[in-house]
Amino acid sequence: MSISSWLKENSKSSLASKGRSNAGKSLASMPENKVLVKRLNKVMLSLMVAGVFTGTSFAESPAINIGENNKVVEGKKGVVVGNNNDSQHDASIVIGDENITQLYGTSTDKSRLIIGNGNKANSGAIILGNKATAGEEAIVIGGESSKTLGVAIGAGSKGGFNGVALGQGSNSENSNYGVAIGAQSKTISSGRSGQGSVALGSVASAGNGGIAVGYGANADKGGVAIGITARSTYEDSVAIGNGSVTNRKNSVSVGDYGNERQITSVAEGTSGTDAVNKNQLDVVDKKAKEALGVANNAQDAANYAADVAEDANAKADNAAKKAVEAEAASKTAASKADQALTSAGEANANAIKAQDAAGQAQATANSADSKADSALSAAREANAKADAAQSSADKAQATANDASGKADQAQASADKAQSTATDAGNKADAAQSSADKAQSSAYKAQITANDASGKADQAQASADKAQSTATDAGNKADAAQSSADKAQSSADKAQITANDASGKADQAQASADKAQTTATDAGNKADAAQSSADKAQSAAVKAQETANDASGKADQAQASADKAQSTATEAGNKADAAQSSADKAQSSADKAQGTANDASGKADQAQVSADKAQSTATDAGNKADAAQSSADKAQSSADKAQSTANDASGKADQAQ
Repeated sequence: MSISSWLKENSKSSLASKGRSNAGKSLASMPENKVLVKRLNKVMLSLMVAGVFTGTSFAESPAINIGENNKVVEGKKGVVVGNNNDSQHDASIVIGDENITQLYGTSTDKSRLIIGNGNKANSGAIILGNKATAGEEAIVIGGESSKTLGVAIGAGSKGGFNGVALGQGSNSENSNYGVAIGAQSKTISSGRSGQGSVALGSVASAGNGGIAVGYGANADKGGVAIGITARSTYEDSVAIGNGSVTNRKNSVSVGDYGNERQITSVAEGTSGTDAVNKNQLDVVDKKAKEALGVANNAQDAANYAADVAEDANAKADNAAKKAVEAEAASKTAASKADQALTSAGEANANAIKAQDAAGQAQATANSADSKADSALSAAREANAKADAAQSSADKAQATANDASGKADQAQASADKAQSTATDAGNKADAAQSSADKAQSSAYKAQITANDASGKADQAQASADKAQSTATDAGNKADAAQSSADKAQSSADKAQITANDASGKADQAQASADKAQTTATDAGNKADAAQSSADKAQSAAVKAQETANDASGKADQAQASADKAQSTATEAGNKADAAQSSADKAQSSADKAQGTANDASGKADQAQVSADKAQSTATDAGNKADAAQSSADKAQSSADKAQSTANDASGKADQAQ
């Protein structure tokens, strides 16, 4: 093998491509080495002819020095070919000019191999090139330098301690154990050391413990950059892919701003620090949207509950106001009922007076009977006068009946006031957010309706009694029937109102249940509604008490009217007795004309007494009319209370 062939074979690793400096040229083809190659070929040929390179005789042969101004230690084995070389170490080979086998220190062990010009090598080093330096057991082929145990192959390459630099301009000089492969690759970042780093690719660079793979890749301390111009510019970061860049420590990047990439085929994460894939994110997104929807619905429900609570609060306040007004109306009705009771009492007293007058007429008639035997004509006159007394008694009866009917109307009006006040109480209860209180109010409404029904039955009984009395009174019975029908109609209205109150109480129950549910979330506003409803409840209770009091007084009025009816009936019975006595007087009159004449004078006195009884009965009728007027006023006031209560009911329905 010629020196030229040997150089070509051993310089292949230092070739650079793509038009770079000295790219594609072997060391042997360089102009400055052509003369050296020719000379080496001759030397090698001479040595081979002489048997120097055969077997082990070379190591045992004395040093060979070919050239001028070479320094060779006597007694050392080796080969020096060229000029101005300094070979101080045993078994070393130096071929070229101005080469030195001792770079630093005074080591004399291990041989060196230097081929080229201006090279400096240390113990165990190999240099193939020009102006290169090599540390202990370092290798430099075509490069500039290599530190201890380092390798530098390629033009301008520099190897560091235990490092490797392969490629034109590659550099692992300042890094321990660094690897730089590729033109201009470096195992060092600016201002840092690149200990234990790897740079693979042209212009690649890596800091301490970093790995840069690819053209122009750059890895900082502990970082990894894989791909053309990939840069892990922060410590312990990873950049994967052409042009990828990291932007913070301990991060992984697969792209850059405007050059993002997707990571595909990612399994679902199972541990806390695992990455999650899109399927997992979709599940989270779905749940988040569902949670957002639930939250929005809850917010809407809360807002609606707050609005309902505010509205319920306002309606409860209004219901409380209406309940107070109903209470006032009920008190007015009670006052009117008191007046009706007083008037009925006066009518009763007048009826009693009429009864007394009828009794006096009876006594007078009895006296006339004892004296009527003397004259039949006088007895007939007494009979006529007794008929007049009967007519007066009938008028008293009619007046008492009329007072009874008006008392019944007062009863019906009081019942209406009772029903209206009860309805107002129920409407106030509708604002009560507690379902139990609403149920209790509905129950009270039922009881009140039952009570109204019972009182209507009493009114019906009174009307029936008036009907029985009116049967004997003829046309006046029709008036009594009309009053009874009116009482029945009022009772029916009371029943309808009570039924409506029951239905609305049920609606109030449902609304109260709903209000109870929503009011729980409404908080302070529901509490305010509760307070207002409590006030309304209290006002309704007061109205209930007032209405009950009015009902009691109306019952008293009914009793007084019944008593007046009884008294008037008794007066009628006594008048009938007077009629019977008059009949007896008629019979006796036939027997004694003279006695009748005498009785005529006394009958005149009886007429005067009967006229007086008539006057008294008429006065009783007038007072009964006054009682009727008072009862009418009570009816009017009760109607107004009914209207007010109905208005409150309508507004409560609207509030419902």
